[in-house]
Formats: sequence, C-alpha cells, structure tokens
Amino acid sequence: MRVWAVSSLTLRVCILLAIGLVNHGCSQGSNTERTVAARGALTHKGQPLSYYAITLAPVEGKRGAAGETDEQGHFVLGTNSEGDGAAPGKHRVGIAYLGPPASRPDGQNNFTAPQPKLKLAPKYASPDISGLTVEVPPAGTSDLKIEVP
Repeated sequence: MRVWAVSSLTLRVCILLAIGLVNHGCSQGSNTERTVAARGALTHKGQPLSYYAITLAPVEGKRGAAGETDEQGHFVLGTNSEGDGAAPGKHRVGIAYLGPPASRPDGQNNFTAPQPKLKLAPKYASPDISGLTVEVPPAGTSDLKIEVP
C-alpha cells in the first residue's frame, strides 16, 4: 500500500485549481471567455516573488485566470488556455508558492517541497480572503503589478 504525503500548501493549490476547473465547467453561454493580454510582476516590498501560482477570480463572476511567476516574479495569465490573458475588469487575487520547476513532485513518494524565501500568511492563497485585487484594463496590459504587503 502506498502512502502519499501531501503538504498543506500542495492541497491548497489543488483546491484552487479545482475551483477554477469547476467555474470553467459551470460557465454559461460560450465555452470561451473573451480575454485581453494580461502579464506583469508579483512583488513583496518591491522584491520579486519567484515561483508562485497566481489565481484571479473576477469580481463580476466571469471565468478566472491563472499563471505562475518565473525567477524574476514575472507572469503571463491564461483563462481559456495557457497565456491567452484574462477577462477585463476587477479581480480578486490568490497566490501560493509552487517552488522552482525542477523541485516539483514527479510522482515519487519521498518528495519534500522547498520552502519559499519569504513565508506569506496562508490567507494569500485564497482570492476570497487575500485582500489583494488587480484591475485588468479593457485593452489589456503587459504591466500588471501585484504587490503583496
């Protein structure tokens, strides 16, 4: 019998992704959300936050968007497919640490997630309680700034 060890962070990220998939599957009308370019940077006190998952939950109930930051804290959001942008409007933001791509689990039982350089409060993992928001302009942007206090 295999025993799978799952960290609470991994569980939170999985739950966020599941919520996004449910919202995606339950949307009414067209299966494709109209999106605009949405890319930017995630920072804390001006310093980049590397290797974080970002989840946007639109205030107006449209389909959410997701992306992940690179080593410099830069991200590209996707809604219908990877990198296709986000719906215009105000979004609540959730962030959760993923770790560098080479350190993510590959199905082995002995995986231990690396610790982030900066430990953020657990509330930031949920768009509903993080208190973080971002506005995606109707024309899109390549300069979204998400600053974690």
